[in-house]
Amino acid sequence: MLEILLTRIFSVTMWYHYAFFAISIAMFGMTAGALAVFLFPDFFVSQNASSHLAWGSVLFSISVVISFLTHLCIPFVPDFSVLKFYSLALTCLIISVPFIFSGICVCLVLTKFPRQVSALYGVDLLGSAFGCLALVLTLDSTDAATCVLVIGFLGSFGAILFSRCLENHSFLKWAAIATFIFLGGFAYFNAVQAAYQTPFLRIQWVKAKWEEPGIYEKWNSYSRVRVSGNPEILTQPNGWGLSSTYPLTKGIRQLNLDIDVVAATILTFFDGDLSKLEHLKFDVTNFVHYLRNQAKVLVIGAGGGRDILSALLFGQNSVLAVEMNNHILDIVNYIFGDFTGHLDKNPKVSFVNDEARSYISRLSEKFDIVQISLIDTWAATAAGAFVLSENSQTEFYPFLDGTLRITRVKCTD
Repeated sequence: MLEILLTRIFSVTMWYHYAFFAISIAMFGMTAGALAVFLFPDFFVSQNASSHLAWGSVLFSISVVISFLTHLCIPFVPDFSVLKFYSLALTCLIISVPFIFSGICVCLVLTKFPRQVSALYGVDLLGSAFGCLALVLTLDSTDAATCVLVIGFLGSFGAILFSRCLENHSFLKWAAIATFIFLGGFAYFNAVQAAYQTPFLRIQWVKAKWEEPGIYEKWNSYSRVRVSGNPEILTQPNGWGLSSTYPLTKGIRQLNLDIDVVAATILTFFDGDLSKLEHLKFDVTNFVHYLRNQAKVLVIGAGGGRDILSALLFGQNSVLAVEMNNHILDIVNYIFGDFTGHLDKNPKVSFVNDEARSYISRLSEKFDIVQISLIDTWAATAAGAFVLSENSQTEFYPFLDGTLRITRVKCTD
């Protein structure tokens, strides 16, 4: 559970291609713990196995929280320097500490109870499967910081169970109970605060910058989405390639919606008046709408609804928008629905919460326009596929003479 959670945390605090350091860190820490049991057999004797298991679980629970807090205090340096490698090495070392204690526990269980090794290994696999499922459910209902506390809470529960086998060691038993109560209460308190968008413990140092609290933040097992900005202030329209002929003095109301800090989309204010969205006609990503009229449009990656608004502005017949992240759909249609105009209630618009490739492969319907506007992401994928490679990217540069030139195309995914 902790290992997978760290991929999500690293994708926010560092960069997406660092996220899967978590796997190496977990393997390193657990191996170090197992080696400690092997190298010090006189200390890790079978007679004291229950005591060592209880202590290992307590120390795991405490170190999970302390290592997370320490990681939040270590600013990630993105440039190529000694400081970068030192901060990265320090992060890996600090994060590996709880895995060392978990490695000790797993090694003790599998080596000190040889008669039950098959059953214990089966329980180990069941526990790992439970951790994968528990993270998805927990992270979908609260934030990453609370999940760290929940993991520590579960570890302390294991310490209580191990300590029941001890005839004395009352201090150890009370330490396990105290850790269990403290982390459980702290997790509940932070979860309640996170539900009101005011968490006591939250991530603030992200990708080499200090991040102020946004308007709304939500986590799930494959992203952190965050809304920021002032909904009442008129600002210059954000565009992926606005024409130089557009008068930049015209302001609109908009909010920024980012995924893992840097993958961004826009929430545009819409009150039903399409004339207020004229800036979309000057964006190069909407060039296709000048070529096809009265079209059925398929939008892959609905995001903040910008491509949907573009299709409505150009008078297209219908729009089917596919979005993988259910929290983004909730933000657009419900949480900020009054701001975005409740696009889900527009008779021309339909939303689908699904993975686009899978959904389209099952779709028999034909479309006149398929729009995929800059959906490549700088967030770690849940599966880990292509984590070290770029998505397909095309860079467009509009020139003052009105021409549009493609300067670079990369298709390594």
